[in-house]
Amino acid sequence: MRFEDIDCVQQLEREVQELAAQNHEVEKHHESMNCFWNNAQNLTELWLYRTVPRLDLYKELHSQLEDAPQEDLLVNICGANQWLEDLESKLGSLEAWRNDGALRVEDKKMFGKAVNELCREREFGDIIAKLEDVTTRHIGGLLKFPAIATEPQTVFGT
Repeated sequence: MRFEDIDCVQQLEREVQELAAQNHEVEKHHESMNCFWNNAQNLTELWLYRTVPRLDLYKELHSQLEDAPQEDLLVNICGANQWLEDLESKLGSLEAWRNDGALRVEDKKMFGKAVNELCREREFGDIIAKLEDVTTRHIGGLLKFPAIATEPQTVFGT
């Protein structure tokens, strides 16, 4: 064999090793991307049935409180905070609400629908009454999972 042939074989072997290393890096990146997107996909039910309906509820309550007479404001805020804290304490862990979580999709949909329906109410008192109903009757035996929150939170930063 000639020197040029040996040199050519060694260059090809180096290229094969470099390509194998690049292939390994691409496979690692592919795995990490799959993991990332699987986790993101698992959050869709959490957002759709737990987070978005509650944000809509907070928005509606806030709007109602803005329009409330000044003399009713403190009582209304305290009442809203009490029922919202009660609701939050009964929602269970975030993991339970993920696509692969312990809650059934039907239960998640039921909760989201109930909260969305109470957001359609036009009077503060009606919203609170329906919030009480959702918190005590709709969630009652449905969501018996430990909550993740370590500190109680209030809605209006009090």
